[in-house]
Amino acid sequence: LHSTSRRQRQMCIRDSIKALESMGSASRRELMEVLKKALPEVLNEDQKSKKVSNLLQAMKDEGIVSVIGSKRYAKWVLANNSNSPQ
Repeated sequence: LHSTSRRQRQMCIRDSIKALESMGSASRRELMEVLKKALPEVLNEDQKSKKVSNLLQAMKDEGIVSVIGSKRYAKWVLANNSNSPQ
C-alpha cells in the first residue's frame, strides 16, 4: 500500500509538472482535471480536491512550484518560471 501511494504521488507530481510546462500556469481546479485519472477512484470529489491541495502545498514546500495570486484567483507555476527574468 505504501509503495502504491508513493508511486501515485510521483505520478501526480510528474503529471502536474508536465501540465505546467505546457500550460505555463494553472489554477488548482485545472490541475485537478489533469490529475483526475491518477487519483484513486474510491475517493469522492472532496477527498480528491484535498489530495490535490496537499500535493500542491508539498510541491510548493519542496520548491517545485510557486503560487501567483491568492484564493480563487491563484495560479500555480513551475518555480523556475515564476522568478526567472524574461
